[in-house]
Amino acid sequence: MVITIEPGIYIEGVGGYRHSDTIRVTKDGYEVLTTFPTDLEDMTITKSNILAKLKGKFIQKYLKL
Repeated sequence: MVITIEPGIYIEGVGGYRHSDTIRVTKDGYEVLTTFPTDLEDMTITKSNILAKLKGKFIQKYLKL
């Protein structure tokens, strides 16, 4: 059996982070099928993306959120 584990942290008006692991479950235990960075620095976006911010504001205005 293969399952995914997808915990996330979300801050309204700021953004969020979702981590996803894919696990294979066997009669003897489990095996992690995904690889990912283990350091917080490697998973942190430090440069802002102005295009994404503008796109987000456009969508909010269009949907009147």
